[in-house]
Amino acid sequence: PVFLLCPLASSTFREDGMAKYTTCWVALTDAMPDNSCLYVIPSKFDPGYKNGDKDDVDPMAAALPNKEAYQHIRALPTQAGGALL
Repeated sequence: PVFLLCPLASSTFREDGMAKYTTCWVALTDAMPDNSCLYVIPSKFDPGYKNGDKDDVDPMAAALPNKEAYQHIRALPTQAGGALL
């Protein structure tokens, strides 16, 4: 597949769409939804993920434009010592 990337995205994504960088989050204690686990919006629901966020638009407002969009938020509970990439 061909991915169209904005100029700024080229510093973050390769031409084939794969990310050049990754972040590792390590849970120091059990991280569950009731005590601060990581929450994410999957990239397919984040309009700024591939092309960058617009300067004049709040990134959260763009990814969550209405109440129904909140169903896309995912909790990632992780046990102490576990890691998320």
